[in-house]
Amino acid sequence: MKTLREIAGENGVSHPAISKRAKRDGWVRGKVVERVAPEINSVDEFEKSGFVYVIFIEDSAGEQFFKIGMSVSFTLRFSSHQCASPFPLRVASAYFVPDMRAEERALHARFGDRRVRGEWFRLSQSDLEEIAGRANLTQEAFNACS
Repeated sequence: MKTLREIAGENGVSHPAISKRAKRDGWVRGKVVERVAPEINSVDEFEKSGFVYVIFIEDSAGEQFFKIGMSVSFTLRFSSHQCASPFPLRVASAYFVPDMRAEERALHARFGDRRVRGEWFRLSQSDLEEIAGRANLTQEAFNACS
């Protein structure tokens, strides 16, 4: 019997996509399921369009740390981060893009020299303005294609 992660890997799809499919179709743990891979797109809808966001915390010393992330549902993601954070989270930017993975990757690369750990960065006001500019340009490009 294979795990969802193994099924995802064998069929070239992400674990979140196969988990979403399993939940939607009511797969039961331990039940052998016939091959469904041909019905699953190799480019997951889950992983295409969505929100890229910049949220931040200010620690007790007054230092700000910014997280650059992505999510299909920004409000749910923000809530889950807030539950896990010892400090109040605030939103610096959040915008919808047709390819959230590519946009997040571009921002991580652009600000890689400011990375603290994982997806957390030390960003300046001019960095935030640059991201806000990208958000506007991205939205204009998205609107032009719609």
